[in-house]
Amino acid sequence: MKSAEIQTRISQMRKGITDNKVKLDSLRTNRGQLSIDNAEENEPVITRLDKQIEDLRKALENTPVEIRLLEEQLTQAQAKESQKQQEQLLSEQKKVGRDVEELSKQFIKALKAAKNINEQLQSAITTHTALAQRTGQQVLRDYCHGSEQSLKMLLETMEQQMKGQHTAEAGPGMVGSNAPIRL
Repeated sequence: MKSAEIQTRISQMRKGITDNKVKLDSLRTNRGQLSIDNAEENEPVITRLDKQIEDLRKALENTPVEIRLLEEQLTQAQAKESQKQQEQLLSEQKKVGRDVEELSKQFIKALKAAKNINEQLQSAITTHTALAQRTGQQVLRDYCHGSEQSLKMLLETMEQQMKGQHTAEAGPGMVGSNAPIRL
């Protein structure tokens, strides 16, 4: 049984205790009145009421035990549901972890490609500057200078982090793992 079903049943049983107490009082009152009025003449009805009274009395005695047992079942059901939920969360966490690892690898690959392009850009700018000095002409309009060291430092830091090494372990010149990196 699921915990919601058990809780509903416990609530119904607790309400039943109250209802049965009221009903028991009513039956006892009716039985007493019939005994006072004419016990011999009302004997079949009194016998039936005695049976109902005994049944209610037994129900009232047994219900707290049944509720306790249901509460134990509720605790077990909640523990199972909690464990299942934890397993689902762990499964989701593992999936996200695999995604993070894959994205990290893609990020390192992209940084390596960017580093290579940056080196090519710096080389081309150096060559262009040398030619511009010789010709006295500036032909470049829209361009960037590339990164002197930041991109290299970023790549080295990310590669160290992929190996499980972080700032304190990696040594000087490394960018902190929580520090924003500005190129």
